[in-house]
Amino acid sequence: KKMFSGVIFDTYQWEQTMFDGSTATFEMLKRMSTVSILATTKENTILLAHQQQPHHDDFISLPGGKQDPGETPLQTAKRELQEESGYTSNEWALYKSYKPYNKIDWEVFVYIAKNCTKTHPQQLDPGEKISISTVSFEEFIETVTVTSNFHGHEIVEDILRMQLGYKDIAHFKKQLF
Repeated sequence: KKMFSGVIFDTYQWEQTMFDGSTATFEMLKRMSTVSILATTKENTILLAHQQQPHHDDFISLPGGKQDPGETPLQTAKRELQEESGYTSNEWALYKSYKPYNKIDWEVFVYIAKNCTKTHPQQLDPGEKISISTVSFEEFIETVTVTSNFHGHEIVEDILRMQLGYKDIAHFKKQLF
């Protein structure tokens, strides 16, 4: 049963029978899906968003944002890349999707956008200040793994696993470029 509808989160509660026959109230949040974009340029660089938002410390992230009602995740990724960076691409691939938390019904889609070019001015929301930088693959790996203010723990976890030998980082680089 929906107990609360918020701007970002809806709260649901339900009664669940436990193994011993008793019941308990459980709760879960639901929110719209979000996207992040691993955007590469023809110069073999990766776009990073340096962001300021009210009531948040400055942070670095991949371009991305919330899915609007009626949009597919890919449509969201294309819109967010253009709005936040002014870049567009004709070469898109889904890298991975994540469900970060088991008590929040929320999916994060990470797309790769290859050969991005600057085609538009930024169109930022009133609560965003974003500057875009381009970094080499090696600088990207360092930023993601060393910088404490990088947001996007899913990408951080993947890259750390690659560095530990659980996944092939050379294969990841080939996917991007």
